[in-house]
Amino acid sequence: MTTAARLLCAAALLGIAALPSPADEPSQPADDGAYLEKVEAMPDFCQTAPALGSTRSEGARWCGPAAVANAIVWLDQHGYGELIGPEPVTPEVQADVVRELASEDCMGTDEAGTPPKHVVRGIERYFARHGRGVEIETMGWRSRVRRIGRVPGIEWILRSARGNSNIVLNLGWYTFDPQGQVYQRHDGHYVTVAGYERHGDKVILHVHDPAGRDGVEPRTVRCELQPLAAGAKLRLLGGGTNPADGFYELHGIRVKPGQDLAIIDGAIAFRPVRTEE
Repeated sequence: MTTAARLLCAAALLGIAALPSPADEPSQPADDGAYLEKVEAMPDFCQTAPALGSTRSEGARWCGPAAVANAIVWLDQHGYGELIGPEPVTPEVQADVVRELASEDCMGTDEAGTPPKHVVRGIERYFARHGRGVEIETMGWRSRVRRIGRVPGIEWILRSARGNSNIVLNLGWYTFDPQGQVYQRHDGHYVTVAGYERHGDKVILHVHDPAGRDGVEPRTVRCELQPLAAGAKLRLLGGGTNPADGFYELHGIRVKPGQDLAIIDGAIAFRPVRTEE
């Protein structure tokens, strides 16, 4: 009899509930200054990949579904096989995951992209369809759905990237007016966090960017978190503003042409949980 079997028998005799399987336990390894266990195994699917069969203009707005699909494929291959199925995860299979997430009754991605609240809805619906519960937390200033904080905290981002928790960043493409101390938002993007390093006060995220400009072949980008100008403001195209204090530039990512920088507007963290009976 194996050790695990002995423990289950002992639990039954003592009237103790069976222990959850390792795949169901919240997995949060200790933070020893770096977490790189997922970097090699985390997919880096391009949102304009030929396997999607979409036009380049359609794929240009599919960063949200592609970034989330990276994490779902990783989970499927690390203890949550019901999220995709028994078949090998080929580029075509991952493209199917992206298409399902982007569909009208999931995220509802359209020519304008995917707002954060629709990303949350899509994650919830995808997991429910595949027989698994999901716990979601968000931080950011552009959506209140599942929000636990308005400013994406570094410690929360790092914690949410470990173990069976995964996190996608909602970036804003901004230009900066140094005279007015205003960061003007023009567009948005999503990326998957695959790991991180700490070097003193410096934090570097290992990011998988689904943008076509980052290339079709998998590539991990090391991006440093850099604070924004003190006292500056973030401004939406519609005119709404928010203090920039506490927000960070994701420095090192390939910036969209015509923009100055990428700012982490928010983030969506999610981890599988047992479906309630």
